[in-house]
Amino acid sequence: MQLRSRAILLWAGTLLVLTACASPIPQAKSDGAPRPAPAVKKRATLAASSSLVSVGSTFVAALPGAADVNSLLDAGLTNSSPTVVRAPQLAEVIPSTENGLWKVLSDGKMETTWKLQPNASWHDGTAFTADDLLFTFDVYTDKQLAARAVPLHNSVQSLEAVDPHTLLIRWKTINISADQMFSTTDLPLPRHLLEGPYQASKEAFQGIPFWTRDYVGTGPFRLKEFAEGSHVVMEAYPDYFLGRPLIDEIVVRFIPDSRTLVANVLAGEIDITLGRGLSSDQAAQLMNTWKGRVELDAGAPNHVSPQHGAIREPEIIGNADFRRALFQAIDRQEMANVLTGGLGAIAHSGLPYGDPTYREAEAGVVKYAFD
Repeated sequence: MQLRSRAILLWAGTLLVLTACASPIPQAKSDGAPRPAPAVKKRATLAASSSLVSVGSTFVAALPGAADVNSLLDAGLTNSSPTVVRAPQLAEVIPSTENGLWKVLSDGKMETTWKLQPNASWHDGTAFTADDLLFTFDVYTDKQLAARAVPLHNSVQSLEAVDPHTLLIRWKTINISADQMFSTTDLPLPRHLLEGPYQASKEAFQGIPFWTRDYVGTGPFRLKEFAEGSHVVMEAYPDYFLGRPLIDEIVVRFIPDSRTLVANVLAGEIDITLGRGLSSDQAAQLMNTWKGRVELDAGAPNHVSPQHGAIREPEIIGNADFRRALFQAIDRQEMANVLTGGLGAIAHSGLPYGDPTYREAEAGVVKYAFD
């Protein structure tokens, strides 16, 4: 549902369906204080528009809903979203030049020091330490495994566990994304559970039960049940280092067929949908017949750009006034309304509206109104 060209830019994204009465999944408390379990158990039923064959970030394909499930089971050193500035999670603070934990050296290299949450633990109660991150790096950079490559790792020179709660990363070159280490596509792995299988057989490592029914993470919810092709059940982890979640149990049902997904939403069987899976027509149907709420989760717009100079084309295409005229001659807001059921908006730049940096960039963005 995303369309952007040199003359046409529209916002689209992932359609999210939320019931009006569903209890929201809360942000964890930052003081780390334990929360008593509520007297009445709170449950949420979610739907993913794909059928997950495993969990965890290492060997899971980028299927709709997979990242959402992982974010509930796992925690990274930091956490962020399109509308939230990056914040510390497993780390106490994010390294920066201001706090002295991010050092740019005179030879063009860098050092980042991570201070880990002292009370963070895996779902089996084992303490989370810097040794887990050393092991995680070894797994993700092992060329004998089919794990997804993490480009950020190419800039790393070495890692050192200074103590159980301090990790020093030495960088071969300047990399402005160093504060994203072990946070998105390279979430930490438990060394005490995986080092044995990893050393025993790298070929069999990717198929061990850990990636399905025996998964152990560090996130706010721990795996209770994994039924391949059917559903995942997660329960609140009482010892989560940022505080116990307010929701006690989350069920994620796998519903790849969008028509079945809509039927379940209308029947009141689903509280929230995860990832892509609904068309704009289906979203419009729900908005007109359903008591819940439909939102458009705006992502960065895709773009199609002509390669000027690579092929022969009319000279007028390179004229700025001509391209400006195209912008002003096309009613992009009406196109957004039609293509997204009235939920979309014009994209004046490549940044999502909810991006923390959008407001800073907005002042310098030229906007062409329909005229």
